[in-house]
Amino acid sequence: MTPLSDNRPATSPATGHAARPGLPAVLAATALSLATVLAILLVLLDHGASRSPAHPGAATRLVPSPARARVVASKWRLELYDNFRSGLTGVDWALYSGQALGDPGGFFAPGHVSIVHGTLNIAAYRDPGFGDRWVSGGVTTIPAVRQIYGKYLVRARIDPGEGIIGAVVLWPLHGSAPPEINLAKNVGYNTVRNEFTASLLPTGGLEVTRSIGVDWSDWHTIGLEWTPRRLVFLLDGRPWASIRGGGVPSVPMRLAIQSQAATCTSDSTCPGSVTPANVRFQVAWVRIYAYRGPR
Repeated sequence: MTPLSDNRPATSPATGHAARPGLPAVLAATALSLATVLAILLVLLDHGASRSPAHPGAATRLVPSPARARVVASKWRLELYDNFRSGLTGVDWALYSGQALGDPGGFFAPGHVSIVHGTLNIAAYRDPGFGDRWVSGGVTTIPAVRQIYGKYLVRARIDPGEGIIGAVVLWPLHGSAPPEINLAKNVGYNTVRNEFTASLLPTGGLEVTRSIGVDWSDWHTIGLEWTPRRLVFLLDGRPWASIRGGGVPSVPMRLAIQSQAATCTSDSTCPGSVTPANVRFQVAWVRIYAYRGPR
């Protein structure tokens, strides 16, 4: 806190008596007093306006509340940050295990998730322990962060690999999709990772998708700002797509990071002869923020 100014009168060096202020000093002091009174009145008015409920025809408040400005500026509160240098803790993360829902080609095992030199690795490969089928892994924040709305940032990359899906997704806390929000998903249609898709699968509606050309075999920061009736998708700190409307979920959801082998159908490509023996989905860090704005 800035200290209050010393209001004691100045003394004359020669006499030690209080110096008599001249006319300029009197005028300056008067102006200062008026400014102080005006500032106090504005603060009182601002305080009263901030407590008054909004109503039709209310006048626009010209004096902003510093406290309210700070709330707007800090609508995100950090809930989780993990750079994986301390390993993968059960406090923050749960591991996938078993058959992928709705996808016979996908199968998860906890042993396919590891930490190597401070990087989360999700490995997809043919596993002799599971009949030489393609097995991968996944992690979810269900132990630590389960929230309605929020901001998510994930620094990640994935090896090229035909037929191996990589996804950063929000799943509903209870039950299965819909709703579902894909922050980034590449389904491995070919031997390169030259694009990914963001999407919203709303409850009782059609899926809405957005795609961007980007080499996801390089490191990128995938992001999402999820607020009431709005999704803003981020790439390396910049918005690149948005979805608005009543289909935006308003139920608790959890973050999941996963890879899996696609099922061989006419609509998808499954792992084949050109797929590398080991396809890594790597994550450097994750940041998750709670939303503190209006609802």
